Amino acid sequence: YRGKEMVARVVKTASNEAKLDVKADSKTLHHDRTYDVTRIELVARDQNGNRLVFHNASVKVSVRGPAKVIGPEDFSLIGGARAFWIRTTGKGKIRVTLRCRELGNKVVDLVSE
Repeated sequence: YRGKEMVARVVKTASNEAKLDVKADSKTLHHDRTYDVTRIELVARDQNGNRLVFHNASVKVSVRGPAKVIGPEDFSLIGGARAFWIRTTGKGKIRVTLRCRELGNKVVDLVSE
C-alpha cells in the first residue's frame, strides 16, 4: 500500500496448474542483405502467474517458413525458463511451434520482410 491505495498484489497458493508463457522480442524481422534474429523466451507459470522455478520440462522447437533455430532444437527449461534465437533465411511468414508434453504446445507467428 502507498497511503490507502493498493499498488501491488501477490497471490501465493499451492500450484495445481502449469502453463508455458511464450514471448518473442520482435514479431517482425527484416531480411535484406543479411539475416535478422529474434529471441523467443519461455517461462513456466502457475495459475497465479508465478514462475515455476523448479520446472524442467523438455521442449522441442520446429520452424516452418524462411527461418531456422540458432542452436539446439530440443532443450529443457532451466529454473522454469529458457530462451532461444530464430534466424531468418529469406522473406515470408514464419511459424514457430513449441511442443512440450508437460506444459502444452504453443505457436508463435512471425513475419520476415
